[in-house]
Amino acid sequence: MYAAARKSSEFHPSPPWLDLNSKEADINNLHQRFALEQLQLIQKSVQIYFEKSQLLTSMSVMDALRTHGPLYLAWRYHAKFENLDSVKYAVALNDKSLANYRKGEIVLRENIKDLEPNNHTENSLARNGFHSQAKDIFDSIKVKYLDEALGKFFDSWVHDSYAGFIEKFEDIPAADYIHSIAEAQGYFRWRGLYTGSDEKRNGGPLAINEGLSGYSNG
Repeated sequence: MYAAARKSSEFHPSPPWLDLNSKEADINNLHQRFALEQLQLIQKSVQIYFEKSQLLTSMSVMDALRTHGPLYLAWRYHAKFENLDSVKYAVALNDKSLANYRKGEIVLRENIKDLEPNNHTENSLARNGFHSQAKDIFDSIKVKYLDEALGKFFDSWVHDSYAGFIEKFEDIPAADYIHSIAEAQGYFRWRGLYTGSDEKRNGGPLAINEGLSGYSNG
C-alpha cells in the first residue's frame, strides 16, 4: 500500500510520501510505524485470509467488502471477547484503547440482544436507529462458522473502527449518550460506498442497489 501511494504521487511537485530508504524515513521511524519488519508475516497472513475467506483478488471492492463484512461480524458474534489475543495483549500493555474496545463490545452485545427474534418488532428497531436491514444482516451472520485461521487474522490485523470512534467523543459532556446518537445504527449496517461522485451508495440487496453492498465492521 505504501509503495502504491508513492507511485500515485511520484509526479507531484511535492510528493507527500517519504522514500523508505531515506534519512527522513529513519528520523521518522517509518519502518517501525508501518511494521515493515513484519512484512513477510503480514503477507503470509493476508494470503491465508484470502484462501480461507474465498475472497478473490479479481473481485471488485464492492464485492470484496460484501464478502468480508459478514465474516468479521460472524467472528465477533461467536468470539469470547476477554479471551481474544488482542484483548490479552492490550491488557499486558496497559493500552488505553482497550477501554473503548470493551465499550464497543458492550454496544455489539446490546445490538445482538435487541436483534434477537423475541426482543423487537420492525417498528422498535426503526425507532432505536437500526439500519433498515439490520435484522437480515444479523440473521445471516448467526449461522456462519469460520475457519480458525480467519478468526486469528481478524484478531491480529483488523481494527474495530466503531470502537475506535468512541474515543473521539471522550471530552464531550454525556459522551456515551452523544455517541449513541451519532452512531445509532451500531454494528449491523451496510457500509456506505462512494464510487467517483458525491453520491453515497449505501449497500443493500443486489436487486435494490446493483450489487454495491457491504457490511461494516464498525
